[in-house]
Amino acid sequence: MPEADLSRCDRREVLGRIRLGVGANGELSLEGGWGVQGTRLFLPLSPKHLLFACVGQRPPPRGSKVSLSDAAFFRTMIIKGASRYIFATDTQDIVEFRPRTVSRELFDAEAKLWADWHVSQSEEEAQYPNL
Repeated sequence: MPEADLSRCDRREVLGRIRLGVGANGELSLEGGWGVQGTRLFLPLSPKHLLFACVGQRPPPRGSKVSLSDAAFFRTMIIKGASRYIFATDTQDIVEFRPRTVSRELFDAEAKLWADWHVSQSEEEAQYPNL
């Protein structure tokens, strides 16, 4: 049986996990949560390993293997949920889900964000008392 590749991304949520919810109409969304029954929580660990849980259900046995269609589904959700970067060994179909964006404005905004990072973090931290 062929093996599937699970991409990884830079999703900025607790532990980098992706929260996949299913709405009342059956539509999938990335707005699930810990207390929402049926929410699938998954964290890509490597191209072949995924930490997975579904709220309200027992976890699958350790070492379980998913089908190719399930792996493709998780990969699609990882790609669609990426904030910016996608790390994958197989990059052929990524542009189908996330077209590449080349933007001087976005590049300049990020460069400014990183250049100002120390100052902005120092200002934020100064608002907290010394413990």
